[in-house]
Amino acid sequence: MTQTGGQDGGCHAARPCTDAGGTYTGPVHLSAEHYRAASRERIAAARNEYEAERYADCIYLSGLAVESMLRAYRCRKNSEFDSRHDLADLLKSSGLEGFVPKKRRQQVAALLGEVWSRWKNNYRFASNDRLATAFRDLGLFHGLSGNPLKANALTILESGFELVGIGDSRWQLTPVNE
Repeated sequence: MTQTGGQDGGCHAARPCTDAGGTYTGPVHLSAEHYRAASRERIAAARNEYEAERYADCIYLSGLAVESMLRAYRCRKNSEFDSRHDLADLLKSSGLEGFVPKKRRQQVAALLGEVWSRWKNNYRFASNDRLATAFRDLGLFHGLSGNPLKANALTILESGFELVGIGDSRWQLTPVNE
């Protein structure tokens, strides 16, 4: 099922919404501004999870914050909702890369690489132990001492924080295609 944006250019979720009684209430409407706000909220929540030593949650929320910012930019260009969680495709379709100054593009690519290597949408279901195993298998524990999951959580948190900041700072400079 293809979901498209409403008259104001927002994006709609692919699943119907119901109220507490199970009554259908229509699709969730998320505008570009909603995604942008969610991005900032998720990166703040990720920081809180890191400080509380809930590293799996920090990792998931950091990636979600980046995905939300990319969706915000994409939604400004194209209101058709894409239910995939492919950060590389979202970057291409968002157009954000074109609004990053050339001198910062290499830095942005490196930051996105840090996020991409540590985030998958299904990590929201992973325990710390399962996530540690996945990261170990990916070679993300190599050369780390102490708690390697903590170190990886800090890497994705810092990268996500920087990317959300870049997206947020470029927001007013980007054209709206709504």
